[in-house]
Amino acid sequence: MPFCSQNHDKLNHKCNVKSRYGEKKEPFYCLKRKLLKVRNGVDYLTDDIFGKACLGSYSQEITYALWNDFGIDGDINKEFVKLRDVALRYNSKTFAQIKEKIKGIHLPAHYCSIQLRGGDKSFEVSNRMDVNCVIDKIKRMEIKIDNIFIFTDEFSYIEKIREKCPEWNIYTLTKESEHGYYNVDFQKLSWVKKRREMIKLFAMVEICIHSDLHFGCEVACVNDYIKNIKIPEKYIAIWTEDDAGLKAEFVSQLNSQFN
Repeated sequence: MPFCSQNHDKLNHKCNVKSRYGEKKEPFYCLKRKLLKVRNGVDYLTDDIFGKACLGSYSQEITYALWNDFGIDGDINKEFVKLRDVALRYNSKTFAQIKEKIKGIHLPAHYCSIQLRGGDKSFEVSNRMDVNCVIDKIKRMEIKIDNIFIFTDEFSYIEKIREKCPEWNIYTLTKESEHGYYNVDFQKLSWVKKRREMIKLFAMVEICIHSDLHFGCEVACVNDYIKNIKIPEKYIAIWTEDDAGLKAEFVSQLNSQFN
């Protein structure tokens, strides 16, 4: 459902580009930016603030936020999920499709969940997620698992877990044909196919949010959302930035882009 008004001015595509934040811009580009602001009655563009709002080790900005309307008062990493009820409200059609998607896999009342991220994440990290390492970590924790939902973009991860943990009842929405999410490929899909994939993503996120315990992949953006909604006792980081090893060139690119 609508969160705020949307702007479809064509100049956004030409002079409101987040990747140019902090860059020295040529006069004609600056003139178009001024025109965009004037004719839409705004003081700031994404290009003005993206780097300041972007979190992570590459951001040097303060991450404290105070927004009384939503009870936000503290570190953005923890507080931003308070916007969930206004910023991520499914309309009736979408909500019905999400519920139908979840209903279709017949989840038990109690289950754990885990996210295993593959695909284009390999462009940013030195080490792909290692199922053997992940399973070994879980088993060292001596956590009894009967049922587990696997949130992943690569079916091969599911096959490996089935092989290593035959005693687990595994649930998933991932199809055998899925071999990793690549955003470039996703953007080429028709809107009908994109929407179908988004419904599935929303369903997987909701399943993880409502699990008894979630094992998180901390180099996946959606994990920040799941992690900060769940109470700390129901979340365990199973694949961290240290495990993945952010590539030096990726970090360097972020530093140069946003500082």
